[in-house]
Amino acid sequence: MAWDSKLRSGTRTSTSIHPFDMWKDIDDSIQEIEPWSTPLQTLGKLLGRGKPPASHKILVRQYFPYDNLDHVIDVVLGDASENTERFALMTPLQASRPSIGGTALYHPQDKLYIVATGQTVEVVMNDVESIPLDENTKLTITSSRFFGDSNPHSTAPKGTFVVRNIEPYPILPFTESDIVILGRAIWESQPVGSVATIRDYVFDCNFVEHRESDRLRFTEDQKKWVKTNAPRPFWTMEQEELIKEFKLETESNAYFSTRQVETMRNGRLKRHMAGLFYVVKTNVAYYDPASTSDFETLISNWLYHQAIRYRVGTMKKVLLAGGTFLFNFARAFRDYRRTESGAKNTPFGINFDTYVLPGGFEFKIIRNDLFRMGTPMANWAVSIDPSLMEWRIVKDYKTKVVSDPDRIPTPERDFEIVIEWQGSIAWHLEQAHAILKTV
Repeated sequence: MAWDSKLRSGTRTSTSIHPFDMWKDIDDSIQEIEPWSTPLQTLGKLLGRGKPPASHKILVRQYFPYDNLDHVIDVVLGDASENTERFALMTPLQASRPSIGGTALYHPQDKLYIVATGQTVEVVMNDVESIPLDENTKLTITSSRFFGDSNPHSTAPKGTFVVRNIEPYPILPFTESDIVILGRAIWESQPVGSVATIRDYVFDCNFVEHRESDRLRFTEDQKKWVKTNAPRPFWTMEQEELIKEFKLETESNAYFSTRQVETMRNGRLKRHMAGLFYVVKTNVAYYDPASTSDFETLISNWLYHQAIRYRVGTMKKVLLAGGTFLFNFARAFRDYRRTESGAKNTPFGINFDTYVLPGGFEFKIIRNDLFRMGTPMANWAVSIDPSLMEWRIVKDYKTKVVSDPDRIPTPERDFEIVIEWQGSIAWHLEQAHAILKTV
C-alpha cells in the first residue's frame, strides 16, 4: 500500500467523523433520562462531586467536633475550716469524649460555668499540674476532704480536677451539674503555658463498586443513524425502560447496599459499596404511622432531636421522603414558612419545596419514589446534609460495545452495548444524617 497521509486543512464533516466519537453523546443522553427519579445522583451533579477514586477504596471522614458542654459528678466542696470554701473537687464525665478515659483535658486557668449554681469557676489543679502563682511557684492545697490526708498537694487524684470560684465567695452546694467550658484566660504578659491538644479524624472507608446493565440492543435504523448522522439515538420505549431501571438500581445501592468484598476462586474480587442505611447508626428513629395522630410533633421531634441534633455540616438539609410521609408533612406544617423552588426549567430536572423551621434551619423536601407507595416505606424519610455527601465516580454510565456485526469476526448479528457504572459514595460524618422508619 502506498503511503497516503490523511492530513488536510478544513473542517471535519459527518462523512469523516470517527464512529467512536458518538459514544460520549450516547453516555450524556443516558444520564439525562428522568433525573427526578434518581434525586441523590441529580443532587450530586447539582452540588458537585469528589474526584474519581484512585483505587478500589475511598476514605470517609467520621469526626465528632469539639463540644464545650460536659457533666461533672462526685463533687466535693471545700470547707472554711481548711480555708478551701472557694474550691471544689469534681470528676468530669467527658460525655462527648468517652474514648479518652481519664486523660486530663481540663487544664489550669480553664474557665467553667456551673449550670446548677450559675457560678463561674477556674480550674486550678488537674491530675498533672496546678496553676502558677508566679514564675517559680505553683499552687498547693492542703485538704483532707479532697485528698484524704493533711499533706499539701499540687496535683488532683487521677481523673479529677479542682476548681476555684473566680469571685471571692464560697461555691454554692451541688452534687453534680452540667458545665460549659469557657476557655483559657491568662495574666498580662504571661509566658505561653497552654498545652497542645490533638484532634483526630476517624477515617472510615467505602468500596468502589462496578456495575453493569443488561444488554441494550440497537435497531438497524438506530445503528445507521448514530454512525452516520446524529449525535445520539432516539431511544425506543424498551431501551429507555432498561436505562431507567439501571439508574434506579444504582440509586438504590446508595441507600441500601452493604459494604462487603467477595472473592472468587481465581482471586478476582467483587466489591459492594455501603449505602446510607448501612452507614447511619446514630440518628435512626422508628414510629407507627397507624397510631400517630400528631404528625407535627412527631416530625418536629425527629428533625430537632436527630436531623439537626449535632452542630455539624450546614443548617440546610435535604429531606428525601416517601409519598405518604410527604403528604403528612405538608399537612402538619402547612402553617410554616414555605417557598416553592427547584429546577423545573433547568437540566437538573428536580423540584423541591423549602420549609424554614424556627432556628434558621431549612429543609428542602424531595419526593423519593424508591420509598414505594403502597408499602411501609412510603412512610419513611431520610435527612441528609448535602455538604457531607460525596459521589466518587469512575465510570458514569459509560457504554461499551458487546457485539458489532461490522467488526470481523463476530458471532452475533445485532449491534449491542452494555452500560457500566463504577464508583462509590462517601457519607461523611454519619451523625449529620438521619433516618425515620416504621416499626
